[in-house]
Amino acid sequence: MPGKTSKSKPALEMTTSFPQFSNLPLEVRQKIWRETLPGPRVLLIALSKSKPGTCTTKPASYGGRHPALISVDRASRAEGLRFLTPKFNAYWNLEIDTPYFEIKDDADDNVVILAQLRTAGMLDEFKNIAIDWMLWNWHAATQTMEFKYTFGSRFGAYKHPVLALNDLPNIKKCSFIFTDHTLQPDLSTGEAWHLGPSTKATTLSENCEAVKTDMNRQIQRLKAKGLIGEWNPLNVTLREGVDIEVKAIHGRARGWLAPDKLRRETAGWERDWFG
Repeated sequence: MPGKTSKSKPALEMTTSFPQFSNLPLEVRQKIWRETLPGPRVLLIALSKSKPGTCTTKPASYGGRHPALISVDRASRAEGLRFLTPKFNAYWNLEIDTPYFEIKDDADDNVVILAQLRTAGMLDEFKNIAIDWMLWNWHAATQTMEFKYTFGSRFGAYKHPVLALNDLPNIKKCSFIFTDHTLQPDLSTGEAWHLGPSTKATTLSENCEAVKTDMNRQIQRLKAKGLIGEWNPLNVTLREGVDIEVKAIHGRARGWLAPDKLRRETAGWERDWFG
């Protein structure tokens, strides 16, 4: 399947530096266009601020620009659309790209997106998915009386991500992502995000190794016993053919914020809940 690294030379640059490019046989031009296709990317899906009730892809996660061959000319666009599918305001290679679902700074706006898109069938074509580890742990919170009293049915659409995985027919690999949630804005660098090992630098956390160890322990417990959570555990059987791994987002650049501005102020009910 065509798919090169995101550092491939931009197609637009090729055409401007090679004036006879348009005179080449179509099959040669198509081969050159395919060489500019981006490699595996991790693209962040979030609620759209401009169109309430819809989802969009955060531009910073794909480098702030769409693949060049989509917009150079009709021939390049036609070739690009053989491999790239318009979805969530971005162009996806459904074979190798990974939609990523994250809860930023403990905010709850994006908690139910994964379940809602799964129910609507909008993730059925993907083969890979990445999920914020906080969505795994969210289940334990939903079981407490404090949570139910505070939120009522607000998060009724939430499902544990493993249950969502079982309902996604083509998913082969799920990467759970641990990161320290801050208010730092994501910056567009021209390069797309990609998956890699969890490190202090990529997770923004000094506790990276301890958290990674616990994540792997819980994943192994799921595989061995079909249990999620320690108290009032959820019984679930992971669908065969799905590989679960622990990863981090690489290539993500964040804007600077003063230390006292990194996180939102804790609400009163949260202080009572978590002490």
